[in-house]
Amino acid sequence: MKLAIIVGNGFDLALGMPTQWRAFREWVKANENADYDINGRTIKQFYSENKLFKFLSIDAGHEFDYWSDVEGALPKFTDYDKDDAVASLDEFSAWFENYLNVVESEKTVHLESSANEEEFKKGLLQIIANGRNLKDDTNVEVTFINFNYTSTLDKLLANSFKLNGEAYVMKEHDKVKLNVNDVATGQWSYHIHGRLNDESRQVGIGIDNERQLPSLSRIIPESKFILDRFVKKNALTFNDAEIIALFSKVSSIVDEANYLVTYGWSLGKSDERWVKQIVDRLQRQNNVEPEKQFNVDYYVYGDSTLFKSGIGIRQAAYSDAYSKFLSDNDFSGHLHVMFTKNYGNSLINGQLIHLKNG
Repeated sequence: MKLAIIVGNGFDLALGMPTQWRAFREWVKANENADYDINGRTIKQFYSENKLFKFLSIDAGHEFDYWSDVEGALPKFTDYDKDDAVASLDEFSAWFENYLNVVESEKTVHLESSANEEEFKKGLLQIIANGRNLKDDTNVEVTFINFNYTSTLDKLLANSFKLNGEAYVMKEHDKVKLNVNDVATGQWSYHIHGRLNDESRQVGIGIDNERQLPSLSRIIPESKFILDRFVKKNALTFNDAEIIALFSKVSSIVDEANYLVTYGWSLGKSDERWVKQIVDRLQRQNNVEPEKQFNVDYYVYGDSTLFKSGIGIRQAAYSDAYSKFLSDNDFSGHLHVMFTKNYGNSLINGQLIHLKNG
């Protein structure tokens, strides 16, 4: 069986890493007078002059909390300030990458512990056990598609798998094989949006496709520069055969998976192409043999309020999650919405709340 696991920002948040937009914004504000600079510009200059940072903090009309909100506002920003939009996004990305490096250096030491290794393996085995059409002796090839820029997931994978012949297998569970991206560079997962400390590339903050830009921005000649920078795939793959191949490889992984799990991934418009690919696969279930069918488990964060509340609120959470996939289609037999009290942290502490609809 081929298992693909998509990991989003909720995974890092559950590990105690303040990687959300709100935390970055507050860090910049708190360190306004610190002795930081990037390319000769101080953090105070970034805080007071970067037009994208100011737009997201004040001028957009309300403050955002999540990266899906931030990336959803980028099309409006391209109309708000066409002249400096690209330079603003470049500087914004550089400062956010700097912030993530600070966070990662402070927060990831505990990932090296053997206790976390065991809890991570336990959580992964539990995910595998949830898969439909599995037998106890099934060999599983698991691939992690990483929407984060950090190396937290990679460090956990490096500690949990070992080389056995030519394959990386889970320690003490050699029927679970890891499809590794590039061990030599520490990429045990597939970083589809880029990664920290890649000397030749910035991280991929942006929108999913040009249709998300205002119509005027798509037709004026000078907008080509904006399209190439703000559309994530354009920016990441520009004159870069390696990243073009990465996108193609990840697309094939999704197409070939028997079972796909999402963790801490908001399914926002900035990742529309990947949501569409999953939905397209779910739609192609007619006349497919049961053992070859494609199934998806979508894990949703539920805080204590959700779990202490009545069935009505839980059903509302189901409805929201299903609507992101189902639209006017009905393949609910192949889609399960799962709840966890700790968001992506289920892979660490093994606590899964199996509340399935239907």
